[in-house]
Parts: sequence; C-alpha cells; structure tokens
Amino acid sequence: MVGCLIFFGWLGTRTNWLMFAGICNIMAGLALFFFGLVCLFVYGQKERKLGNAYPVRRSLISLGLLLFNFPAAALALYSVQYVMSTSVATVQNNSSFEVIDLVLTERDLSYPLPPIGPGQEITEYFHFKYEGSVDYRLTLNGSIKEGIMFGYVSGIGKNATLAIKKDGTVETGK
Repeated sequence: MVGCLIFFGWLGTRTNWLMFAGICNIMAGLALFFFGLVCLFVYGQKERKLGNAYPVRRSLISLGLLLFNFPAAALALYSVQYVMSTSVATVQNNSSFEVIDLVLTERDLSYPLPPIGPGQEITEYFHFKYEGSVDYRLTLNGSIKEGIMFGYVSGIGKNATLAIKKDGTVETGK
C-alpha cells in the first residue's frame, strides 16, 4: 500500500526524494518479508506443540500474500525504469512551409515523424536502443536539413527541441 502511494506520487511529481523513499520502502519490505517467514514458522511450530495439525492452508495463503509483494515491486521498478528512459522530442515549425520526411536516426534505426504544418508543434516519445547521438533529417521547402537532435543518449531519457525558425534555419536545444 505504502509502495503504491510512493510510486504514484513519484509518477506525478518525479521528485528525487520519492525515488529514495521507494528504495527504502523496498528494503523495509524485504526485511518484513523475512520477518513474516519467521512468524509463519513460529506459528506452525506453536500449533504443533498445542497438538494441532500443521496449519498448511493458512500458512500457504499467508506465504502467497508475502510472495505477491515481489511481482508488485518488480512491476514498479520496471515502470520507473521505463518512464525514466523515455526521451521526449519536440518539433516546432515556425516557418511558413510544411516540414516533411522528418526522421530521427540512431545508428541503424530510424524513427519517422509525421509531417508538421506551418505554425504547428508536435511532441513524440522514444525509447532509444543505443548509446550515442541521435540525428535528424528533414525536408523544408525542397531543401534537406540535417544535424544532431540529441547530443548523447544512454539509458536515461532526454528532452530536446528542434525549432524551425521563420527564415527556415533549424535550431536544436533543450
């Protein structure tokens, strides 16, 4: 429950202290998991000393609840990694011409973007596969323009803006 609150709070705010709180929560959960296993064992031994049969059904249900936390934590960690590795590309067309054939390229992979009309802006999300720079190539009023959109990407997502000015020049920035 606490882990879900931390995760959704981080998802909405992306604050570092919530990420730290999530890591602490996972560590505390791991300690409590082992404590729960000890409690289950002690409970079973106590029932046997009282002359009762070992509570297999109750123990299995409790063990299942304890084990359920692992896939939940793994899903949260995977989701955080996925969100943090998302790169955001924004393209602003301030010219009076349509931008066509816009493609982002990293090594041997290409990511085509839709045409962008005059005065329009688009934002696309990417999960780049390789480390290194991501280049752009576009056609504006019959002229091919190319350059670097993302200077260097790795496992952590980046934000970049490609602005086409009124005179047709292209500027990249953050």
